[in-house]
Amino acid sequence: ITNQNIATKCFGTALSMGAGAATGMLQECLMAHGRPIEADGLLGPATMQALRYVIAKDGPAAVLVAYRALQAAYYRHLASHNTKLAKFLPGWLNRANA
Repeated sequence: ITNQNIATKCFGTALSMGAGAATGMLQECLMAHGRPIEADGLLGPATMQALRYVIAKDGPAAVLVAYRALQAAYYRHLASHNTKLAKFLPGWLNRANA
């Protein structure tokens, strides 16, 4: 990933959720921007090509906005389905929005 901000976001997510989940989130963001790729959790040539396209078309900030929103939604889902995890939600949202 050539954009440092996107690479840093994906790396941070991979540390907390695993590489497959981090890549899957990136792929879902790219699909939300109209790229016909599969969210298989693998960072291969199709994902990289889609990422380059979306960065060129919409800018890296658009990818980060979508990624942060998706990550925050995932954390909210976890907290709403397991009340024992709800206490972690504020920290998770800080992480998602970083």
